[in-house]
Amino acid sequence: MLKVRSEKVKINFVTPRNGAPEALLANAELVGFIPQAPNVKMVDLAIWSSEKGPWVAFPGRQYQGNDGKKKTARFVRPVGDEWGDMNKLTAFILSEFEKWKDSAPAAGDGGEGEEENPFA
Repeated sequence: MLKVRSEKVKINFVTPRNGAPEALLANAELVGFIPQAPNVKMVDLAIWSSEKGPWVAFPGRQYQGNDGKKKTARFVRPVGDEWGDMNKLTAFILSEFEKWKDSAPAAGDGGEGEEENPFA
């Protein structure tokens, strides 16, 4: 069972730069999500807007299947058909995003002391 505690897991959000798609709300990375490796981070998460509200895109890679169709291999996915933990992780990321967005600089602002965007 997934147990995410915000005091152990840190999520860094980065405001998109000018020229990013309008629907991209922020890029994100998870730090300390593996208790045995607290200095390991997962990068390349993105928060997107849609008609239904914000959603999280996890890292993946597109490839062409044997049938010639484009497919996506998702790097973060549930074991078997157990989507409950993925839903909890997504909900945690979105709740942290909601807290962050009120203090975030506007897209392309850079903000005072903001780090270089590692996702650009």
